[in-house]
Amino acid sequence: MNNLTELLSEALEVAASEISADMDFKNHEKWDSLAALSLITAIEDDFGFVLSDSDLRKLTTVQDLSDYVLANKKIE
Repeated sequence: MNNLTELLSEALEVAASEISADMDFKNHEKWDSLAALSLITAIEDDFGFVLSDSDLRKLTTVQDLSDYVLANKKIE
């Protein structure tokens, strides 16, 4: 989850220490369409799969996002 924490902290423009597994990232004050696009692009670059906007809408917490990424990332 560390790499995902870094990606999310960059998308939200906050310190990684502010990101926790139970955080509802979509209710963060800095979450907006630009943060979503940044996160989607970073996940595609780092994990090798496309996270669709509709799938992202279904995820609530950082743990939800982490579980989704682990289940879908490309194994190299």
